[in-house]
Amino acid sequence: MLSTLPTPPVNTPVSHAGQAVMTIGVAVGLVIIAVAAVRLGRKWSTAVPALLVLGTLFAGFYEPMENMGAHMWYYRPGQVTFFDAFDRSLPVWVFFSYAAFYGGFGLLAWWLAERGSPRSHIVRFVLGMWAFAIVTEIVGTQLNTYEYYGRAPFRVAGFPVWVSLSNAAICTTIGVAAARLRRHLVGRQQLALLCLGPAAITLGLVGTGFPTLVALNTVDPPAGLLYGAALVSMAMAGVMAWSATQLVPVSGLEPAAAGTERFGGRPEPIRTAGVAGTAGTAGVAGTAGVAGAAVKAGA
Repeated sequence: MLSTLPTPPVNTPVSHAGQAVMTIGVAVGLVIIAVAAVRLGRKWSTAVPALLVLGTLFAGFYEPMENMGAHMWYYRPGQVTFFDAFDRSLPVWVFFSYAAFYGGFGLLAWWLAERGSPRSHIVRFVLGMWAFAIVTEIVGTQLNTYEYYGRAPFRVAGFPVWVSLSNAAICTTIGVAAARLRRHLVGRQQLALLCLGPAAITLGLVGTGFPTLVALNTVDPPAGLLYGAALVSMAMAGVMAWSATQLVPVSGLEPAAAGTERFGGRPEPIRTAGVAGTAGTAGVAGTAGVAGAAVKAGA
């Protein structure tokens, strides 16, 4: 019975040019994100930006499981592989794209919330991320480095767009939750934020995607089941994104109170001066064009 499920294109070679574009794009984006995280951390005397990026990088190990459920395949012949798991080969650029995409845009959402942006700006961020995630995935599939095989619903240029709202919800949740938790966790307690990225990514990709993942892995599913399940997944992702926006007051978060931010040594007050115009801010905002065009948004 399992033989009637769609099978991946195991013999299709990867485009060397496409793989090079993705690898270079992710590398450049990751450098920008790392610099921005350090600069913002120094500006506000907090380790939160670095913890967010590191946590999302660790979550890259999650990708093969999602690939298997979502019927996504990275072309193997000619691939520069980072590791193999669940009968899936993960390219180097894909693993690091987790930090570039989820970490980068999660950091941007954190900056927006931390600087006191009103809730309406966070809502705009969600909508912009939704559109941007669709565009980046379409670009990625057109570069012949991977594909969604089988009968995935709501395809646009080969990409099933039902996936993208969950990615927007993930980035928003990472940033807003980190800003809220920064006001409660002090010192070494903030190490718990390393788990925020993996938790939000799992919630977004599986917690909202499971209706569609189950439908995709049902033998000969009717079209109505596939499209109905995808609509349910998008609705659940929308609720996740909405919930994240509700964590931000209508007028924006108040500046974090003075407290102990460092993991050891003398307590230092949290500096809450605006960061607009700093090199760190420019790095975070600028990554949208660099990292986004080369990252695989996941699922």
